Amino acid sequence: MLDKPPLYCERLACYQPTEQELVLLSGWSMDAAMWRPLLPQLRSLANITLIDLPGTGRSPAADYELPGLLDAILKRSPHRAYYLGWSLGGSLALALARRTPSRVAGVLAAATNLSFVASEDWPWAMPAADFESFYAQVEKRGQRALGRFDLLQSSGSSQQQASVQHCRQLRGGVAADVDMPTLLSGLRLLRALDHTQLIPEVPLAFLFAADDGLVPMAAAAAVQARLKPLAVEVAADCNHLLPLFAGDDIIRLLGVLGCKAPPVVPTQRDKTAVARSFGSAAASYDGVAGLQRDIGNALLERHLPQVSTGVATVLDLGCGTGYFRQALQQRCPQATYLGMDLAEGMARHAALESSGSAAWLVGDAEDMPLASGSLQLIFSNLAIQWSENLPLLCTELARVLAPGGRGLLATLGPQTLRELRQAWSVVDGHAHVNQFVPVPHLKQALQDAGLQILSLEQEDRVMVYQHARELLRELKGLGAHNVNAARPAGLTGRRRLEAFYQAYEDQRRDNGLPATYDVIYLEVTPAHG
Repeated sequence: MLDKPPLYCERLACYQPTEQELVLLSGWSMDAAMWRPLLPQLRSLANITLIDLPGTGRSPAADYELPGLLDAILKRSPHRAYYLGWSLGGSLALALARRTPSRVAGVLAAATNLSFVASEDWPWAMPAADFESFYAQVEKRGQRALGRFDLLQSSGSSQQQASVQHCRQLRGGVAADVDMPTLLSGLRLLRALDHTQLIPEVPLAFLFAADDGLVPMAAAAAVQARLKPLAVEVAADCNHLLPLFAGDDIIRLLGVLGCKAPPVVPTQRDKTAVARSFGSAAASYDGVAGLQRDIGNALLERHLPQVSTGVATVLDLGCGTGYFRQALQQRCPQATYLGMDLAEGMARHAALESSGSAAWLVGDAEDMPLASGSLQLIFSNLAIQWSENLPLLCTELARVLAPGGRGLLATLGPQTLRELRQAWSVVDGHAHVNQFVPVPHLKQALQDAGLQILSLEQEDRVMVYQHARELLRELKGLGAHNVNAARPAGLTGRRRLEAFYQAYEDQRRDNGLPATYDVIYLEVTPAHG
């Protein structure tokens, strides 16, 4: 039972650093795409794990029985998490809380009954005859029976038409080829799951829909009387599809369970300033980017020295002026090239200067406008160090990489421009030089996101200048201004600037003034590819 292929899961980091985890489980025959409209709100609370149940979305078909399915879910879930389950997903979350309470911080069950099928002890559910009739239809008519089910879960509220359209859109996507034997297995689970004798060991909350065609609203009062959970609420003018129409109720009830938004951590880097600075430097960048080109070429020689077949799409993340497009297309001749940069000015400049087939996007590496698992190769030269939220960045890299895909990354370590930092430290206590994360923190963030580090190398590259103003002029031409949140406000006075020049002179070598770049080369791949 446990040697089946793993369930497909997707991890999205919270918009703020937090250890709070939330697992989302969908209903019968529907995949994790059901949660998409709600994800921006949920990601303000916790790190998110989306799981497709067997035979839906990208999870393989499997005739799981309950113990094996619960084991498979736990294998793809954080060690301890809140669970938000809708319909069958809510019932599975209750089963997890019942069997392994140490792994469950709390459960919010949306449109979930204690028993989906009515009995003498629990009459507030679907009549057994109706359920058996529907089971027979699925068994006989297969995929066509899902249309009737979508009408049932969409009926009963003013959102009926929008609900049906949304279900059809989902059925037309990755959920189009749902596996019928697996769906019948899911119906058997729905028939068998019974939480009417549940003794809660973890915090529970329930959200019902006033116009639910599958779970009677009368079940709400019965659940309150039977379990006495922390909260039982009924969403007005809502049908069974609560994730689509009751987002505010869901967020509030997660807060009742204890899954509340973490405190806002002051940013260490002004990302708007990063985009503005590099965008304004687009025209001058290539004229002063010799070191950047050398590092990018070294990254290619280390990890992509020859032509690579089987790459359908390559992302040049932080593409800048698009300098590496030609090299990437030569090495991946069958691939579609995507150049993406946070700075609109850079992406616009690259598009205007390019010819041939390429796509240019303005996008944030921490929230990429790309489908999950859509990339076989990511190339990123000296870009990821400008990210504001490292865990968010790493989970996005893991999300968009296809199984077996590779990420080739060159970034900067904390010893970058240490001579510049030392000179300014003599002048004042402000942060004049950009701060970058140390290697252990970078490795941990990548591994926590589900990325395996195939290779990590580090080297110092030393540039030499005859005067410190040459270095400052070059940094300005690159757009690599100081964008730390703690940077000094206003212009630097002449007296302080002269003091800085003198302090830098104290580090002069025979060949000039050194400026060291702490360069890190990485190759990563999804750990569960």
